[in-house]
Formats: sequence, structure tokens, C-alpha cells
Amino acid sequence: MTGRHASGESAALARRSMLGNFLSLSASAWTSQILNFLIIVYLARVLGADALGQVTLAQAVVLYFRLAADMGLDMFGSRRVAADREHAAATVAELTGCRLANAALAGSALVLAALAINWVRPVGWLMLAFGLSLAPVALSLEWAFGGLERMELVGLSRLTAAGMWFLLVVALVRGAGSLLVVPLAYVTGLSCASCVLFLLFRRAYGPTPVRFNRARWTATLREAAPVGLSFIVIQVYVGFGLVALGLFEGERAAGLYSAPQRIVLFLSTISSMFGATIYPRLAALRVQGREPFERVMRLGLRVMVLAGVPLAVGGALVAPSLVPFVYGPGYEDSVAVLQWLAPSVVLIFTNVPFGYALLAAGEQRSYLHTAIAGAVVNVVANLVLIPRLHLLGPAVATLCAEGVVLVTLVFASRRIARVEASRTVFAAAASAALMAGALLFVRSAAFPVQVVAGAAAYAVGLVVFRAVRRTDIAMIRDEFLA
Repeated sequence: MTGRHASGESAALARRSMLGNFLSLSASAWTSQILNFLIIVYLARVLGADALGQVTLAQAVVLYFRLAADMGLDMFGSRRVAADREHAAATVAELTGCRLANAALAGSALVLAALAINWVRPVGWLMLAFGLSLAPVALSLEWAFGGLERMELVGLSRLTAAGMWFLLVVALVRGAGSLLVVPLAYVTGLSCASCVLFLLFRRAYGPTPVRFNRARWTATLREAAPVGLSFIVIQVYVGFGLVALGLFEGERAAGLYSAPQRIVLFLSTISSMFGATIYPRLAALRVQGREPFERVMRLGLRVMVLAGVPLAVGGALVAPSLVPFVYGPGYEDSVAVLQWLAPSVVLIFTNVPFGYALLAAGEQRSYLHTAIAGAVVNVVANLVLIPRLHLLGPAVATLCAEGVVLVTLVFASRRIARVEASRTVFAAAASAALMAGALLFVRSAAFPVQVVAGAAAYAVGLVVFRAVRRTDIAMIRDEFLA
């Protein structure tokens, strides 16, 4: 290995603190998520609910094929790199070949699905355009840099993709006649992001030729498949409601539902970033024993509860002001959807430390069983509720599914760690009650005023009810700053 490559590898292997990783990922990932959210807002205002429904429906269907192409290789590769950082280049070479093979198979299946769905709803051509993203996603090295705990580079990749997509959409989309620009701009952004990470990895490790070995491919898929199937099943209970609503009741219904759903997904970005941050640390601590593993898991649970409760309660209460503030006129029917979807935020947040702990401990099958339980509940609930509740059907089904997932995750994780956060739950609930009172008091005020009042009341509650104590601060210092 040359001196330049050795030096680059040394920098790549340098472990960052969890707080540093979280802040690095947060700064760029939040910016990218804001850009993604602004794209949806822009499309909602420029295209209207019908065309927005076409875009979101096509994107939701293609996401299933992207997850099938990944088939758990992201999490598998990240865990492998975290456990054996010295051989990261070999892992990248091997798994990239596997990911490209998977993408080719998923792309072939996507073509058939697009032709079939186009008979029901005219979105097949949009699906094929979004499907071009399978190639740059397969070549992306976010998983490798995640395993190396270089979250600032993962964030850079996401920022590059979102920034390019945002610029192209705002510059080129002026109405329904330029609808095809939306997926093509999306693919362009992902391609630029993949190139950035590839160049950074090559600079650190030198040329890393892609290798494909059929025997290694099948063996790797057997090991990673439980995680991949879990993510596909998770997408069923996250996205099936939108797909079913669009297929059964039309693109306009899908657009009216997707608008508040995007708000919830945007808020849930916090939990995703936090999970991506603690996952490699949990994977590394697993081999050191139960106590340090439980300590980080317990800390993660407390953070997620304190962050999720105010977003859930506040989101439901400010929905009548938030939806028109964001999307403008024409989305009045989306208010009730957000009021039902918002409570799912706290369930999503609380799921994170339990789910990532199972994956870090190699309990992929338990994680899969949990995801299957949530998907079954979601599919059945949607099929039963959509004909009766229409737009509200998927929202109620989401609440039911997330609740089932949380219960099953808690029980499944008891084999590897036992954590509780009753004091934190009480403090968060009591603080949220104060926040609710403040929001009801200023309910006729402008939306920004409601946000400030609610946040201030919740902060006061955290102090009054001692949500964070000295022992918690010490734990944060030891685990997040170490």
C-alpha cells in the first residue's frame, strides 16, 4: 500500500464520537431532508394534488424494488465494515458486485410491474423513470462510510443528491407537462452523490475494482436476506396505505394523503439519523458484553422518547395551521390525515433503539418477524378501513401497525438487553401536557407563534419534571463524547 493510500485509510478509519457523528450527519442530512421536503411542497403547489399523487404513487412503488435490490446488503455491509475496518476495500469490492447483480434482477421485475400497473393507473412510465435510480443506488457507498462511522460523508452524499434534485426541479418543472423531469432529476441527483462517495473512497483506498463471484453472492444473500426482507416488509406497513389508496381511489386521493405523510416522514428523519448513528457503536459494543450494550441502548431510548412525544402531540394539535401553511389551498382534507398520522411519530421514534439493537446483535430473524407482524396488521387494516374511512384509512392503519411493531420489538429485544424508561416517559408526557395547554391557548395565532409557544412550554416542562438528571448528563458525556 502506498503512503498516500495508507494515510487516507488511516483517516477513514479514525472513529468519531457518537455526538460528532450525529451532528455531522444531522447538519447535512437535515439540509437534504429539508430540500426533499421543499421539492414536495413545490410540486404540490405547481402540479396540484392529482399530479402529485402520480409522482408519489410511482415513487412509492419503485421503493419496493430498490429495497429488493438492496436485500439487506446495506446493513450487512455496514456491520461487516464496522467489525473489520482494515479490510473495508475488499468488502466494498465484493458487495458492490452483489448489489449490481441484485439491481439488474430488480430492474427486470420493475419493468413487468410497471406495465401491469399502467393498466390500472397511468403511472407506469413514471415508475420506469424512477426505476433508473436502481443503478446509482447500487453503486452508492453510503453503507461503507456508515460502517466506518464517517457520517459526515454519508450526509454529504444525501445533501448532494437532494441539492441536485431540488435545483433541477425548481429550474425545469413548470406544470404537468414537465412531469417526466421529476424522476429524471431525481436519478441525476443520486448519480452525482454516488460519484462523490466513490471518489472519496478511491482517494482513501486506491482503485477498488468490483468483483462478482456467484457463490459468494448467493452466500451473502442468504446471510443478509432476513434484514432485506425486513426492510421490504417495513415499507409495506409504511407505504402500502398510499399505494392502496392510489390504486383504489385515484391519484388525487394519493396526493391528498401523501402531503401530510411527507410531514410525518420529514419529522421521522431525526429517528433515522439517530439510529444510523448508534448502529455501528452498538455493533462494536456487542462483543464487549451486555452492560455497555444496554447502556447505549438505554440512552437511545430516553433520547427518542423525549424527542418523539412533543412532535407527536404538537403535530396533531397544530395540524389545522400547519397543512395550509405548508401546502397552501386545496389540501384542506389533509388536515384530518395529519391529526391521525402525527401520533405515530412517537411510536416510530421509540421503535428505533430496539430495532437497531436487534440488528446490531445479529438478530435479523427476530427483526424480520417483527416487521412481518406490522405489515400483516397494516395490510389487513388498510383493506378493511380504506373503503370505510377513505383518506383516514391508511392513517389509522399506520397507527395500528406501529403499535404492534413496538410491542413485538420490546419483547424480542429482551433476550439481548433489558431497558426501561418509565421516568423519562412520565416526564415527557407531563411536559407534553403543558405544551398542549399552551397550544390550545394560542390556537388562533399564526403557525410560527404556535410552534414557539409549544416548544417553550415543553422545555419548561422538561426542567420542572427533571427529565434530564446529572446521571443522564454523565451518560451522554461518556457515550456521545467518547
